[in-house]
Amino acid sequence: MTNTANGLRTAATELDNANTEMVKIQNIAAVNMGNQLNQIQEQIRRMENQIQEQIRGMEQRILRQQSRSCVDRVHLFQESNSMLTISSEKNNLARLFNSRVAHETHHLEPLYNMDDELIVDFPLTSADINGLDGE
Repeated sequence: MTNTANGLRTAATELDNANTEMVKIQNIAAVNMGNQLNQIQEQIRRMENQIQEQIRGMEQRILRQQSRSCVDRVHLFQESNSMLTISSEKNNLARLFNSRVAHETHHLEPLYNMDDELIVDFPLTSADINGLDGE
């Protein structure tokens, strides 16, 4: 029986050692998972930064394009306006340009009165229209 008891003790010791090693393996797996999670989070941060840079670049391109289109619009209006002599035709062209205003800060083209003169105190932007009184 001594051999059996020794064998059982040895088996129990080996099972205990195996259990200890299994715990170590689980801890290693948890550490590896934590490292992988950190790597994934860092990749997500880098991707967010890249997306933000791309958005900033697009915003800058849009602003440059808007600025160019406003300058082009003014030049086109000035060229067209110099060819027009009748106030109603000038007003029609101004209405056409003003109908394309996309933002309340963009400048409006002024209208002309019946004497073919610019209307005094015509609003500079569509936001200024709200400040007009009844007259």
